[in-house]
Amino acid sequence: MSTNQANLFTYSNAEDPVVREVRPVAYPRQRDKYVGFVGPSNHGNAVVCQRNRHPNPKTGEQHYYRKLGGYSFSTPTLSLLDSIGVEVVFIEEIDNDRVLQYSLEQFILDGIETEEIEGDTQMCLTISDAIFEWPRSRTTILKKDGTERGPEALF
Repeated sequence: MSTNQANLFTYSNAEDPVVREVRPVAYPRQRDKYVGFVGPSNHGNAVVCQRNRHPNPKTGEQHYYRKLGGYSFSTPTLSLLDSIGVEVVFIEEIDNDRVLQYSLEQFILDGIETEEIEGDTQMCLTISDAIFEWPRSRTTILKKDGTERGPEALF
């Protein structure tokens, strides 16, 4: 592969994302588990969600819908994120060098409705639906105090 190969970034004038994680947000029906951190970004009010692209080597866990080629949120979670003003969803794949960017509106309006065996309806988007795929090295994620956070798993 040539290092001069064109990609989406070549044709994009979008600024690399800078997000400040202000506070964690728990799932509406599982208060002991977290969706991610919400806060401002240069792309709009955001939530940063960490997911495993591949099965976790320690636990074997993998985000269920990643197996289907995408990511999803339950309809109650989408309603919660909408009610607190989230506009942008960043999926930080913690086991590789990628951050996927979606709009919350994409999940709400364009998500593929799926049912879990136990639980709420999920709205799923594929990876190809992402507005941008950012290398983690081009994504700045700041802690509440303004210092940069590395790619370590938070939850």
